[in-house]
Amino acid sequence: MITVLIMFFIGEMLINSDGFNNKLVSDVYSNMNNDTSAYTDPELSIDSTMAILFADSVILYDPGAMGEGTGGEPDSAFRFPERATGLPDFSEKGDSSYVSLGIGGTIVLKFVDNVLIDGPGPDIKIFSPTKEESSALVWISEDCNFFIPIGKVSSSNNEIDIAGHADQGRVYHYIKLRDDSEGSEKDEKGLGYDIDAVSAIHKAVHMVISSDNLFYPQSSRFNEKAEKVLIEIIKNIEIVDPIFIKIESFTDSEGEANFNLIISHQQACRVRDYLIEKCGQREIIYSVTGWGEEKNIQGSDEKSRIEILIR
Repeated sequence: MITVLIMFFIGEMLINSDGFNNKLVSDVYSNMNNDTSAYTDPELSIDSTMAILFADSVILYDPGAMGEGTGGEPDSAFRFPERATGLPDFSEKGDSSYVSLGIGGTIVLKFVDNVLIDGPGPDIKIFSPTKEESSALVWISEDCNFFIPIGKVSSSNNEIDIAGHADQGRVYHYIKLRDDSEGSEKDEKGLGYDIDAVSAIHKAVHMVISSDNLFYPQSSRFNEKAEKVLIEIIKNIEIVDPIFIKIESFTDSEGEANFNLIISHQQACRVRDYLIEKCGQREIIYSVTGWGEEKNIQGSDEKSRIEILIR
């Protein structure tokens, strides 16, 4: 089984990249930053691949005590949490293509085909159509069990940096937002924080590959399944045009621990050597680690695996 997670990393060393992602992200953000009442620009070309930037699914939606008498009552039109996923599509005042958290309400979203990572500058952008000042607290999580608080977003400041709150180099699949309007006199009758979309800002590819799809058992020799997987890795390298590739190999706990450690290192090196052979003209820094059985995933079928971070 192969799990591929796409995340976007726009750093100083990727500014001159010819990939479509940098331009599209820049164009979309510049068109949305100054006028949150109208995201849609008929002249802006948005490729369908832009969708991988944004949160994909709803894990939890717990709306707060919605306000009344504001001229925009929280009827059913504002209680569809899936409107916080995918591309931002708010177009004009009165449009109900967003979800309201309500006063003190919470939403948890998952990034399926991309993840959140700490990169240069802001790491997450929240698209909120609300012109009135409102805010939300933000957490991120690797596994939807333990959430790390990373700060607050508001109608006037909709970007947030993971740095200083989460570990650099780790990937996060979940984001939780909770309306922070409780106790605010201005927002007591409002709808709380509104969300049209949640976006990762940085570009990279994270692949989790079962060792069975690459190697013979207890071996660093590629098996008959490997060719298809290796082609997929090369495709992702072509997409990202990376400057850094991190390869980690993990085994299960069968066999002797020291042997597993050696095999995992050999497997990681085998993947690196293959990539160097195929991508020799690229200036890429490789990091290789064999963990053996040290970092098994308890209760998972993917204990024996190769993880590749391309950015």
